Amino acid sequence: MKKTQESNGKTISLKELSIEIIYSIRNNQGSELHLVEEKIKNLSDMESKPIRMELLGFIQTYLQRKSFTPEEMHERIEKHCKVFAKYRYHDIRARAKMLLGSHYKHTYKHFPEALKAFTEVETIAQKYLGIENMILCETLFEKGGVYFFLGDFDASTESILQAQSLRIFSKGTAEIQFKSHINLSRNYFNMKDPVKSRTHLELAEQSWKEYQGVYDRGALFTRRSDLSIWKQDWEGALSILVEGLNYYLDTPFTLRIAEFYKELGEFYRKEGNPLRNFD
Repeated sequence: MKKTQESNGKTISLKELSIEIIYSIRNNQGSELHLVEEKIKNLSDMESKPIRMELLGFIQTYLQRKSFTPEEMHERIEKHCKVFAKYRYHDIRARAKMLLGSHYKHTYKHFPEALKAFTEVETIAQKYLGIENMILCETLFEKGGVYFFLGDFDASTESILQAQSLRIFSKGTAEIQFKSHINLSRNYFNMKDPVKSRTHLELAEQSWKEYQGVYDRGALFTRRSDLSIWKQDWEGALSILVEGLNYYLDTPFTLRIAEFYKELGEFYRKEGNPLRNFD
């Protein structure tokens, strides 16, 4: 295993640098990838050049991911994974496939392709990494999102619960803790189970205290409003939606502002709402 020397005298392997790529993507959305990139470039041993160049290529694929079409992303990921498999870099191979699945998912139309990519991650994880692996946990959560967009709340819930059932889930980021619980709260509400919806909403609220994701906080307001409507507390539901709107008005997240205006519009046209008002 090829190694490079760090400033503190510690040697670090190329395999370890591939894990650093995964950690940066998971924990800081790739903000430290430029540091990992420099470490890889400073390797002097040319025998590792093929895998080294592929790791550098994967960093660029991740950083430029929003500019690629699904076809371009598929071509790039397949090229990366061919080299990763040859050198038995299975962790980053699985993470690359997960990136492909997420790319398909975010098109909101390539859902079969997304499920195929996520299933390939599961296969890699189960064969080479073991089931108590964070990449598998993250992939099961992502699959849950695909099933939700397909309207299959049962499959979505089952997939997210599978992710939470892994022991390693407790070591996951505050982000995945929050999103998994808030998505389960959403699913259970759609499945007419407000008790479980409220349970997971409370868990999401606890996770948000650490996560503090401003963009994602909006889901807390909408879920609270849903449960207030279920309790026939229409005034309370309206107050929560207005609070959510005001929370975002001073932020740059215009999509969230638009969503809350839409939520308010939906609220005012609901049947059975004593505050119903088409004006």
